[in-house]
Amino acid sequence: QYINDQFPGYKESIGLDEDSTYINSGVMLLNLKRMRELDMTQRLLSNAQSLKDIVRIQDQDIINVTLANEIARFDKKYNYTDSDRREGALPDEAIVIAHFNTDNKPWLKDFTPDATNKTFARYYQELRREVETSKV
Repeated sequence: QYINDQFPGYKESIGLDEDSTYINSGVMLLNLKRMRELDMTQRLLSNAQSLKDIVRIQDQDIINVTLANEIARFDKKYNYTDSDRREGALPDEAIVIAHFNTDNKPWLKDFTPDATNKTFARYYQELRREVETSKV
């Protein structure tokens, strides 16, 4: 829904129907066996070439156009985005993967914690400290 709200008519401009599923490419689970069977590498590269002057969201658009009939949606708890956090769609403890899909990312120097990302940013910072002090 985000792409329809932010860029009305955009999906149609890249060859998708308005009601087509459109995923973000930040968190994906790929069936590599099926992709090889369908020769997806060649199809992705071909679409990247033919759509290079049209697409605005590079890899994500190419993936959506090429895999349009192959996309399966998973529960948002596996790709919980900034807009999901603003809507408060799920309680923090239900979220499996927090996707920082805006420019405000906790690993950047100019990161600004706010009400929608402070909990997950704190988790990130704790894990980062743990990794940095690890002997492995």
